Amino acid sequence: MKGKTLVAFTSKSGATEEAASLIAKILKEKNLDVDLVNLKKDKKVTSSEYDNVVVGGAVRCGNIYGEVEKFFKENSFSKKNVALFIVSG
Repeated sequence: MKGKTLVAFTSKSGATEEAASLIAKILKEKNLDVDLVNLKKDKKVTSSEYDNVVVGGAVRCGNIYGEVEKFFKENSFSKKNVALFIVSG
């Protein structure tokens, strides 16, 4: 991967935040420019300035948290590298 990377997440109990932080740390160790963003706190973040987007969320009762769904609906991921992760516990 090259370019700027967004690791975005939403978390209720902290498990997804922990996973997102670990992903961001590993990517930074590989000399990538990484922003770690909590979608609950930063509702204005967009994918536009990023080449790579990693998005994570928790699943409750078969549904992913609304902030993640909203992020996907409001952004374009054309010509971007995209990775997803889900935490269920």
